[in-house]
Amino acid sequence: MVRIRGVAGVLDELGLKQIPLLKIDIEGAEHELFQSMGGRLESIRCMVGELHAVNGDMAPVWETVSLLSKTHLVDVEKGFENNCVLFRAWSKAWKFFRKSKPNLACRF
Repeated sequence: MVRIRGVAGVLDELGLKQIPLLKIDIEGAEHELFQSMGGRLESIRCMVGELHAVNGDMAPVWETVSLLSKTHLVDVEKGFENNCVLFRAWSKAWKFFRKSKPNLACRF
C-alpha cells in the first residue's frame, strides 16, 4: 500500500518553515499542487519547473501563473514541448530581492 500525503502535510511533519528552492516537474498536476499548498506558497523562496496544459487546454497554466503571482514574481517562457511553459518564481517577501534583481537568483 502506498501512502499519499499532501505537500503542506509533509512540510509540517518535517518542521520546515522555509523552502529555499522547489523544483517542479509533475507533468500536468502543477495547478492542483499549488492550490493544495494554500498559505504555504509564501514559504518558498524560489521555484522553477514546467507548467503543462491539461488535455490541450492552456487555461490551467495561466490560472497557475495567476495564483503564483499573488506571492511571487513569475517569469514564463515557451517550453520544450507544445502545451508547456517553463517558469521561474521568486518570493516577493524574500529580502534578497529588495537589493538585487530576481533574474540573478535562479536560472534555467
